[in-house]
Amino acid sequence: MPKLQQLVFLPPQGTAREPFTTSEIIADVAGMKRDTVYRLVTRHKADLEEFGRVGFEIRPLKTKGGTQNITVYHLNEQQATLLMTYARNTETVRAFKKELVRQFYAMRALLMERNSPIWQDTRSLTREVRRIEADAIAELVEYANGQGATAAQWYYSTISRLANKTAGITNRDAAHVEQLTALVLIERVITEEIRAGIAAKKPYKEIYTDLQTRLSGIKALVSPAQPTGARPALGSGSGQGKDTTKAAKSGRKGNEHE
Repeated sequence: MPKLQQLVFLPPQGTAREPFTTSEIIADVAGMKRDTVYRLVTRHKADLEEFGRVGFEIRPLKTKGGTQNITVYHLNEQQATLLMTYARNTETVRAFKKELVRQFYAMRALLMERNSPIWQDTRSLTREVRRIEADAIAELVEYANGQGATAAQWYYSTISRLANKTAGITNRDAAHVEQLTALVLIERVITEEIRAGIAAKKPYKEIYTDLQTRLSGIKALVSPAQPTGARPALGSGSGQGKDTTKAAKSGRKGNEHE
């Protein structure tokens, strides 16, 4: 089992924000057959629902015989812990149990952090800085188009991914305070580098190359602030990660990464 594979997720915004794992995660990571996990859930569903309703979703699965719809169960911490007591205690299952405990604990800690005034204030600051950065990227896109670029609109998504990667995050609403603080610095550097390059009348490709070099240099400075150990990103949904940069295909989407 990959040491830091994400096992625990949150439902989308607007619903009850209770961390959960899924029957698919259990099957894939604990080395159990999907049917075995399904049977365990259905057989012990009454026990599991002593700790809340067992949620589920219907998900398409491609097989040799075509696409089939399968039931994927959502299990909260108590339900997942109980379910694993019914599983055979293999070495892989034991490793999975330990990592699952770590990640549920980390998710609870992260939810507490998100409710703190310092997290909320820092997140608000990142949105303000992002809007300024988005204006600078818009200037770069216009500048690049003026130099004959044919796909300059991709800078919105490309630079956003670069900023997130440098800060060590994949989801800004899932980041820790120290990561958000690093992101503020990084996006201010991006704004400064873009506008300085335009003022110096550099070729647009050189501006982007210089930006990459600058961020590579500061990555080592901000990386000690990144969380270590089993503090997972605050995932949403059921582990089917969404690429929030896709919307940039059709032009400026500055709010995509706020």
